[in-house]
Amino acid sequence: MNNGCFETLLASVPRLTGHQRQALLQALTAEAEEHGTGAGTAARFGDAGGLPWDGGAPMSLRGLDIDPQRHEVRVHGRAIELSRTQFRLLRFLAAHRHRVVTREEVIRAVWGARAYLEPRTVDAHVRRLRRALRPSGHDRLIRTVRGVGYQLDSTPFGEEAA
Repeated sequence: MNNGCFETLLASVPRLTGHQRQALLQALTAEAEEHGTGAGTAARFGDAGGLPWDGGAPMSLRGLDIDPQRHEVRVHGRAIELSRTQFRLLRFLAAHRHRVVTREEVIRAVWGARAYLEPRTVDAHVRRLRRALRPSGHDRLIRTVRGVGYQLDSTPFGEEAA
């Protein structure tokens, strides 16, 4: 993003003095230069959780296959339609399936360290992910740990506690 974009944006803000407008322009420009823009920003935010979102080894869990290279999820060979956020959420849970992850960890991993989201936002996205996985029965993989966060259940089907 260049200064012209910021100037256009600031021109639409009412009641700014010339000095205030210039100070904001300098702050926005410095922030953009420090953190990058465009694809670099997306890659940096995606890497916030330590997962390379555009690659990595495929994972398989109880008939659920996650392929980061193709950004694809399959259940017994059949593709499941997931949004980018749902894919990242599922992949993060699968990569950390042996422990409970907090909502804050999920926010940092899925949206990036600089995202300002309420922890309960994660609950809504988990609900949508469960809904997408429900037809195959894999919605039961996502276990809520009350007051803490979530865990992906990695025990084989048929071995769950009755």
